Amino acid sequence: MLADARVQARWDEEEFWPLVGSLVVRGSSLPQDQRETFFAARIESLRTAGRAFTAQLVANVSWHGPPMIIGNAVIGLANTELLDAARSVAGTRCVVTADEGERWLRERVGARPLATSQPPVGLCSWTVGQRAKAVAQTERYLRDVVDLPLLLERDLRGHEVFRRGEVNRPGERGLTLDRAAVEAILRAADASVELASFPLTVTDALGPYLPVQWYNAEPLPLGDLLQQTYLRDAVAATLEDDDPVARRLRVAARWFAEAHYTTASDDAALALGVSLDALLTGKRALPGAVMADRYALLFADPLSRRQRRREYQRFFGVRSSVAHGGHSGELRRMDLLAEFFELVHQAAWRLLEVKRVFSPSTEDAVDELFDDLRLGVVQWPSEGD
Repeated sequence: MLADARVQARWDEEEFWPLVGSLVVRGSSLPQDQRETFFAARIESLRTAGRAFTAQLVANVSWHGPPMIIGNAVIGLANTELLDAARSVAGTRCVVTADEGERWLRERVGARPLATSQPPVGLCSWTVGQRAKAVAQTERYLRDVVDLPLLLERDLRGHEVFRRGEVNRPGERGLTLDRAAVEAILRAADASVELASFPLTVTDALGPYLPVQWYNAEPLPLGDLLQQTYLRDAVAATLEDDDPVARRLRVAARWFAEAHYTTASDDAALALGVSLDALLTGKRALPGAVMADRYALLFADPLSRRQRRREYQRFFGVRSSVAHGGHSGELRRMDLLAEFFELVHQAAWRLLEVKRVFSPSTEDAVDELFDDLRLGVVQWPSEGD
C-alpha cells in the first residue's frame, strides 16, 4: 500500500514521507485489528488531497482597482473583495471560508500599520503542495507574477520603474520589508534618521563632506502594468502553460529581475547572461556561436540576422569577461547595460512569437525548430500572412 501511495501521491517527497512516518507512530498504538483500516483511510486521504489554497501578502507593489485573475492566482488589495473573487473562481478547489477569511483579514491585515488607508496587496493561489510546501510554492508563484512583467513590459521607464537596487524589491510582506510602511512607522516614532545614510568623509585638501543617501518608497506598479491587455495576456499565458517556451520564460524572468534589482553593473551583466541562456538553450549547454545563431534566428527578417548576431556576440563578450574574473571597460558606458536589458527583452518577446507560430511542445522540438530555421527547412511567415 505504501509503495502504491508513493507512486500516486501528488505531494513532494520531503513532505509526504514525514507525514507517513507520523501515521506509523500513531497507528502503532492501535490494536492490531484496527491498524490496516486506519492506514488505508489515512493514506487515501493523502493520495486524494486536492490543491491547497494559500493567501499571501505582498510587499513593495501597488494596486488600483478590483482583484484580477491571472494564471493560477487571484491578486488585488487584501480585503474581502479579494477573497470573494478567489471563491468565485475556485470551482471544486479548496478555498478559505468566510469566517476564516474575515479572521485573517482582521488579525493579519487590519492590525498592520496604516490599516486605515489602502490595504496591502494580497495574492491567493492554489498549489499541488500542501502545508509548508504550499507556502513555498505560493512564494515561487509570486516571484513569477512580479518578475514576468519586468521582462515583458515594453516601457518600464514610462511606468517610472527604474533600477534602484534591492531596497524596493517585491516579496512576501513581513519577510520582505515594505519600504512605505517602514517609512510611515519610523516617521511616526520620530526615528526618520533610520531612513537614510549620513556618512562622513574628510580629506586634507577638500575638508569634510556630509552627503545624504536615501531611497524613496517606489513600489512596483503591478496593478497598472497588468491592466495593459497585451502584458496581462502574455504573463497569464506564461504562468498557465507548461510548454518549454513558458518554462524558459519563467526562468529567464527570475534572472532578469536579479539584474534589475542590483546596482552593480557587473552583477547585472551576469544575471542578464543567465536570463538569455535560459531563453536560448534547453537541456544541454551550447557553444557561443550556436547561441548567437539562435538569437539571430528568432527574428523573421533574414537580412537583419547578421546584425542581430553581432549584437549577441558583443553582449556575450562583455558577459564572459565579467564571468571569468575580468572587467569589461564597456560596462562604464551608461547606456550599454540598458542595451543589454533591451536585448533580453526582445529575445523574450520573440520566443513568445515562436510559441505562437510554431508551438513546440517539447525541449527536443525546440532544438529541432532552431535547426530547421537554420537549414531553411521551415521559415518564419512573412508579415501579413
